Amino acid sequence: MTIQAQSTVTASRPTANKIVSENELVLARPPRSLYRDATRRFFKNKLAIVGLFMVLLLAVLAIFADDWFIALPLGRDPEPLLARTDYDKGFWAPVGEFPSVAYPMGTDLVGRDFYSRIIYGARVSLAVGILSQLIALVLGVPLGGLAGWRGGTLDFLIMRLV
Repeated sequence: MTIQAQSTVTASRPTANKIVSENELVLARPPRSLYRDATRRFFKNKLAIVGLFMVLLLAVLAIFADDWFIALPLGRDPEPLLARTDYDKGFWAPVGEFPSVAYPMGTDLVGRDFYSRIIYGARVSLAVGILSQLIALVLGVPLGGLAGWRGGTLDFLIMRLV
C-alpha cells in the first residue's frame, strides 16, 4: 500500500523533461535592476504614492510660500492676524479659531495659525536636511576616494574616522 501511494504522488508531479511546443514557449524577461525593481514596487503601493505626494506638496509650499500661502510672512506685523480674544465671557486667554478661509487649519489658544507654523517648520527641516547632505557629500566623497585610491593603513584610518 505504501508503494502505491508513493507512485501516485510521483506520477502527478510535473516533470522537467516535458517537451514544449513553440506556441507554449514563454519568453523570459530580461533581469531588472535593483533600482527598477524598487521603483516598481514603490509605485504599486498606493499609500506610498499618497505619502510621496503629501511630502512633495509640503516641500513645494515651504519653498514658494513667502507671501502667498502663509498668514504671517517674514517681516510683517503679527497683531492683526491673531485670533480675537473674548474678554466679556471671562476668558483671559485668546480663543482658538476653527478652520476657516483665513486659517485653513485653525489657530491655537495663543492665536497662531497652525498652517503657517507647519510651513515654517518644513522650511527649517528642509534646510537642515539639505545642509547635512551637502556636508556629507563634501566630506565623504573625497575621503572615500582617498581611502579607495591609497588603501592600506590610510584606508584603515579613514574608515575608523568615519
